[in-house]
Amino acid sequence: IALPGMVGDVMRRAFHALRNGRPGPVVVEMPSDVCSQEVSEEGLQYHSPKVSIQVPSASDIKDAVRVLLGARRPVIWSGMGVLLSGATAELRELAELTETPVYTTMPGKSSIDERHPLALGGGSSATTLAARQWLQESDVLFAVGSSMTRTGYGQPIPPGKVIIHSVASLEDINKDFAVDVALPGDAKATLQAMIVEVKAQLGENGRKGETSVPAQVSQVRERWLEAWMPLL
Repeated sequence: IALPGMVGDVMRRAFHALRNGRPGPVVVEMPSDVCSQEVSEEGLQYHSPKVSIQVPSASDIKDAVRVLLGARRPVIWSGMGVLLSGATAELRELAELTETPVYTTMPGKSSIDERHPLALGGGSSATTLAARQWLQESDVLFAVGSSMTRTGYGQPIPPGKVIIHSVASLEDINKDFAVDVALPGDAKATLQAMIVEVKAQLGENGRKGETSVPAQVSQVRERWLEAWMPLL
């Protein structure tokens, strides 16, 4: 802020940047000489900007659902964006409709109850046996609310997977991984649109109870816990 009269405009831009696009901090610099001055009534005119919800196109949603339903062994990669958008119920519903197991990153941990039959658990470089197995063996990976940034402490994603990527920031898509279906937009709105499309293709109950995936997850989880119980 170079002049006291700029306060309203600068703060409007700051809060717009804070509430939209890639999540992150916003810095407003105020020199000491400006801070010591009075702000006029005109300069105090401030209107708080709202969150602008972005939704992927209908055709991209159809492509994503087609790829997810056509997968041999799909997995959902859930990140912090699911929590920030309040989309935990939508994530659970989509997983249940398609009977797709869910892995959560550490920032996205608790985006699905880890007692859920389709929950693989959370992780960083260390994770559960079920998560490791599905991440290694899956042919389609649907990442939602995650930047999918390669780090030295995250779970590696093996090459050769078909990737569907839903994230609020366009800059994160095709950044560290080649994406087959891009879904730029809010996690909650995107998941809601995918749920509608899944029901349109498969009916209201989707694939609930039609696959052995929950049983497979349970078997791997029990085997993993059995191996660790002596240490626990």
